[in-house]
Amino acid sequence: MNNNLVNNPISWEDAEIKLNSIYTEHWSREKTPGPIISPPIFRGQSNSDWELRTTLDRVLGSKTMLVEEYHRTLRIILNEASSWSGKEWEIEEYEKYPFFNDFLPYIPIKTYEFMTYLRHHGFPSPLLDWSESPYVAVFFAFRNVPLDAKTVSIFVFQEHTGEGKVFESSRPYISGMGPNVRTHYRHFRQQCEYTLCMQYVGKAKDDNRYLYKPHQLVFDKCVGDQDNLLEIRIPVDERPKVMRKLISMNITSNSLFESEDGFIQGLAEKWFL
Repeated sequence: MNNNLVNNPISWEDAEIKLNSIYTEHWSREKTPGPIISPPIFRGQSNSDWELRTTLDRVLGSKTMLVEEYHRTLRIILNEASSWSGKEWEIEEYEKYPFFNDFLPYIPIKTYEFMTYLRHHGFPSPLLDWSESPYVAVFFAFRNVPLDAKTVSIFVFQEHTGEGKVFESSRPYISGMGPNVRTHYRHFRQQCEYTLCMQYVGKAKDDNRYLYKPHQLVFDKCVGDQDNLLEIRIPVDERPKVMRKLISMNITSNSLFESEDGFIQGLAEKWFL
């Protein structure tokens, strides 16, 4: 799967065939012993004109934020979030982040757990969320389509393709964080995975400064056979048949959110979409 941003929209039927073929291709390669090949993960966006941006990107606009500064914010809100929710989290010391040993940007698991919880509840996050299910991604693409959108996009991302992965400290780097984390139950209902994009900006050996950067910077200048991205565009007019298919599979706001709001939204999807 090569980096390929498809400009020509295709029908829902053709898109479904394409998504299923990606699955088939991956699992046929997975059975062959050899280097690491990442399973494809999927993300739906309800307007093809939008870039791939995290909720933190949207809040910051053209600005960027130091990883250390964001970590400090997490520590400030930790006790308040714990007191309100009744849940307990631990956050590793920033100086013990694993990338201080090998320079590969990666967030330790305990901090990652808190970050995923916050992400599911709307707190600005550097995590870009994906799903292991193409149909969940399709749902989020078609769920709330803006009036000015002509096509929606389904993105397919594969971090490792069997050729190894190159890291350059002077360039942004995407890290897949994986699905195995203790967090909000919606994470599991939506089969979520997350990626982070960071860049080392230190000037000396003991200067441990990293910035959160937009994923789009990596996708626009992909290096070698890694971080492969495919975009499938589907016309907005396909929405009724897509939603009928998803409802028949029980992929609705009710099943993915399991809340009173989700239940009512699920009824709206059934009777109006």
